[in-house]
Amino acid sequence: MSEDELRRLVNIPSAKWSPVYLSLVGSLVNRNGIYNFFHDYLRQAVEAEELPFLLYEAGEMESLKETLSDLNLFQQLMATEQGKYDLIHYWKLFDDFNEVSKVYKEQLEYFNGNRQSEDFLKLSKSLAQLFIDLSLLDDAKYNLGTVYFASNHFARAKYQWQEAVKVFECLLGVEHCNTIAAADAVREVTVLVNSN
Repeated sequence: MSEDELRRLVNIPSAKWSPVYLSLVGSLVNRNGIYNFFHDYLRQAVEAEELPFLLYEAGEMESLKETLSDLNLFQQLMATEQGKYDLIHYWKLFDDFNEVSKVYKEQLEYFNGNRQSEDFLKLSKSLAQLFIDLSLLDDAKYNLGTVYFASNHFARAKYQWQEAVKVFECLLGVEHCNTIAAADAVREVTVLVNSN
């Protein structure tokens, strides 16, 4: 973005531009008259906060859903209270909260062989918090069990997964894939608990 475009965007007259420019100069780099962020983390932070808002304002709901399903953006938003509020606000626009659960569970499949990694643990905690905030208790219990399992608290994991099975059975039935997955997790952790 050029200096003129930046000034027009923020609607600052030339006379007042100098103090604003001096406060921003450490965060921007000027390449042939085009300004960009000096550090990539600044660009990522601005994208995490602004991109969902701009997509919402433009009415691009499918693009918004795709953007919200990005796990990096999800983690950035969940790191702050305002980001968490924004994330919940945008997901509530889609009415079907089970869609939220489905989108993030699909993303979690990429961690298939590496479920004890630090990234997976952080992500599971963040998802559990989001599901609690969205009143998706069944998914929250399942993800909390995953957090306990990954941190080697097998008895706690077993309890949370057993609770998830009860909720899944009531809401979805015994043949539903979520119920079966939670029951499989209970069986797996039971073997570990009994072997200790």
